[in-house]
Amino acid sequence: MRIHDIDLRLLRLFVTVVQSGGFTRAADRLNVGRPTISTQMADLETRLGMRLCERGRSGFSLTEHGEQVYERAQSLLAAVDEFGADMDAIQGHLSGELNLGQIDYMTSLPEFNMSGTVQEFCERAPDVVINLEVLPDDAVQRGVLDGRLHLGIIGSPTTLAGLDVHDFLSESLYLYCGQGHSLFNTSDRSISSKLLAQHRMAGSTLDAIPQRARLPTDARANNLEAVLMLILSGQYIGYLPDHFAQTWLESGELRAIKPRLTHRPNQLPLITRSRARRSPQLELFLSILLKNTPQRSSHRKLA
Repeated sequence: MRIHDIDLRLLRLFVTVVQSGGFTRAADRLNVGRPTISTQMADLETRLGMRLCERGRSGFSLTEHGEQVYERAQSLLAAVDEFGADMDAIQGHLSGELNLGQIDYMTSLPEFNMSGTVQEFCERAPDVVINLEVLPDDAVQRGVLDGRLHLGIIGSPTTLAGLDVHDFLSESLYLYCGQGHSLFNTSDRSISSKLLAQHRMAGSTLDAIPQRARLPTDARANNLEAVLMLILSGQYIGYLPDHFAQTWLESGELRAIKPRLTHRPNQLPLITRSRARRSPQLELFLSILLKNTPQRSSHRKLA
């Protein structure tokens, strides 16, 4: 089929509906009536000749066709927006949108200065809209891969095809227990790998920490804050980045267990889509981000 302006408008509406989780929230977000959303979605389905979603008392959900159209619509609309921004850039004016994704807990990393980077970027490119999302590791990767995100920061190196992985920051992981745990007052000399294996382990479902630590995981959480809660319960031991655990370490609520034995280094890379041309907006943002990130002497530059 040939794509016309009306198709682009309807596809934008469709993407908004999906991201909003349904017609009602999309109507609030777009400041239009729900009947308008329903009519335009029906128009899009008619133009495409397929049903995109189920809506009713059971709630909103995408059909199999809807999942495929949603994925491709995001890529198409991102390309259209990028073209418009490129035309402005040719005239020496940066505009459009810059979509960034990162994992949670990054603000506790001293070397990471996203706020300062955004401030400087906005001063130099005031007409570029920044969209920054905090997402699970796998969602950041998918967003960069499908073109919805221009740049991502993830919690461990990835080998996912279609992504370029660039060294950025590093952190140290240590094994911790909470104040009520039986190991809290046990000396490091008395703690062996065999003893650690006898205690329940909390880990994240969205990173490689349990595998890297080579300890079984008895409780799982979907982010590090939830892992921290499990550890603070005194029922589990678990790995955390040292910068993330620092506040509770200083308050005496956490204890690092035998740091020399349990220390694990971890890389926090930047990811971009393979073979994708970097826009002037992204190039400017990257240059500012890397300039504002100290202690990178051992990392290779983004080429």
